[in-house]
Amino acid sequence: MAKQRAKPGVTKKHLARAQREQIQRRWIIIITVIVAVLSIGLVLFGYIEMAVTPVATVNGVDISTSSFRGRVRLADAEMINQMAFQNQFDQIPESLAVRDIIGQNVLDQMIDDVLIQQEVERRGISVSEEEIQNTIAEAFGFYPRGTPTPFPTSTSDPTATALASITPTVTEGPSPTPSPSATAGPSPTATYTSTPRPTPTVYTRESYEENYQQTLDNLKDLYGITEEDFRNQFVAQLYQQKLFEQFEEEVPREQEQVQARHILVEEEETALLVLRLLNEGTNWEELASEYSIDESNKDRGGDLGWFPRGQMVLEFEEAVFNADIGVIPDPIETSFGWHIIEVLGKELREVDEYTHTLAVQDAIDAWLLSARVEAEIDIRSNWESRVPPSPNLSKIFSGE
Repeated sequence: MAKQRAKPGVTKKHLARAQREQIQRRWIIIITVIVAVLSIGLVLFGYIEMAVTPVATVNGVDISTSSFRGRVRLADAEMINQMAFQNQFDQIPESLAVRDIIGQNVLDQMIDDVLIQQEVERRGISVSEEEIQNTIAEAFGFYPRGTPTPFPTSTSDPTATALASITPTVTEGPSPTPSPSATAGPSPTATYTSTPRPTPTVYTRESYEENYQQTLDNLKDLYGITEEDFRNQFVAQLYQQKLFEQFEEEVPREQEQVQARHILVEEEETALLVLRLLNEGTNWEELASEYSIDESNKDRGGDLGWFPRGQMVLEFEEAVFNADIGVIPDPIETSFGWHIIEVLGKELREVDEYTHTLAVQDAIDAWLLSARVEAEIDIRSNWESRVPPSPNLSKIFSGE
């Protein structure tokens, strides 16, 4: 009878090896779990850090990441609307690609907005909820307070970001500072307006609210813009308006002005010749007609009329405001050529509304520059990482 083979026994060596393998598997699982938890924690920390910490602090007031991202999205929507209105579709992707520049512009504007709000509130002025609601309604063409009153400001209309309910309008801004060859005075502002419908429909509050909600839905769907983001634009606009009104009262409407005439020539040699002829008694009007290259006024003796500071190029302005009445100084050179100047009069005169508006805006710009220097502004070093990505153009233009 054959003998059965004895079953191999479990030795201590086998048990030790099994225990080591079990411990190794356990550590592998623990380390994997720890790595996963840390990874998730880092991601969550990043989101929490972006959501909680501000992108900047201005005199103790935080600019939150969420409001910054919303403002950038509004800037994207406004850019797309304006370029689409001008049929510049091919340039939209390239314009949106410079995320750091768009983000920087938005952040600078938001810092200015905080400084403006702080200054307005320091003056004891506030913005009420009713004003905000009325301003939004008026931007949609519904006027709960009656006929609108034009307000001169360089601030862009935030409703240009509305995509379905608001048709963009194009308004030419103030003309650039004229050269000495131009007669001083206000430049007309051209505005494109829609043609009235033969049978207009009454625009009720119900229609406005439906229009407003449709706009919010489109902005949220296409850009991720919230109602708070949209509303904050109007709040900032109101504070800008109130600051403008304050400066409008403070900036004097009377300014030192001069009445001057000039003869503009290309070469210094020609300017010295004209000056010599004037000193010898040659008639000014005859010389202006013969030598001046300023076609806009040479036939009336180069008369520029009355103008305040800020209307002419700097070299010309300094010369006329420093010259004595009736004394012809040495010719001066500007980017336009050589000028022979005679000041005909100097006095305090009331400026027109256009010139006063420019003076008010200049005063605000100067104040804002000073306020930025004096303010405690802390911009986070990683603010660029919080700029949202470019919007989905395919979705925006497909209408889906």
